[in-house]
Amino acid sequence: MRGLLLEHGVAMAQGEIALSQLVPRILEDATQPLPDLLRELIAELLGEWSQLGERVNVLTGRLETAAKNNETAKRLMTVRGVGPIIATALLAKQTEPERFANARP
Repeated sequence: MRGLLLEHGVAMAQGEIALSQLVPRILEDATQPLPDLLRELIAELLGEWSQLGERVNVLTGRLETAAKNNETAKRLMTVRGVGPIIATALLAKQTEPERFANARP
């Protein structure tokens, strides 16, 4: 979105705040030299970006809840740099070697 706007002379800062607050104002501002089709495209992209952000927040919350309810995840999170996302990822990767008769495929 920033790149498309910059091609039309509208510069803006990087980051979530710039996208969520400045882009809607730019789209509503009729004095900005943007074609109508570009305004529609950026509005759609902004909507998709918002939906993805909400989805990430929901999934992160689910991982945090799962980590809080699992004793192994709690122990893993005592390691510096390991949070709920890494802890649950490690638990998901955990294998039980005794499930396999031997190491050969």
